[in-house]
Amino acid sequence: MKDPAQAIKDILVAEGIGNFLTAAPQPPTGWRTAIGRMPDAPDTIVLINSPGGRNPFPHLLYNEPSVSIIVRGAKGGYEAARLKAAAVAAALLGMESTTVLGDMYRSCNQMGDVAYLGQDDTTRPQFALNFWFTVLPAAEAGENRVPIT
Repeated sequence: MKDPAQAIKDILVAEGIGNFLTAAPQPPTGWRTAIGRMPDAPDTIVLINSPGGRNPFPHLLYNEPSVSIIVRGAKGGYEAARLKAAAVAAALLGMESTTVLGDMYRSCNQMGDVAYLGQDDTTRPQFALNFWFTVLPAAEAGENRVPIT
């Protein structure tokens, strides 16, 4: 199975949640998405990480990975960051089955509600969301598990 954080980033970018943060010069405004590490800039960022998930099924190609998302807003931008966190949840919950990076994402479940984490070191508001997904991974060479048909 490919990295769930990358797959969810692709889904969120396609839904218009934010553009992927790259090293290339970008406009100073607007929401960006990042994977793995919270960048210092821009202020408005949707960070996606894959902390693990439930145990994969040992004989079937069926996984339940989890994804943690932190939405950080601009200084004084509590409401905008809260609305962006709500937009993330709306984009993922109830999503149609979709193939991303070769893996079939069948459903999304939110763990708890949107949580306010407080402010970072430079007084930017942060919110957290956690999800787990039902995924049918693409079979790869050397795979011992059987695809679900």
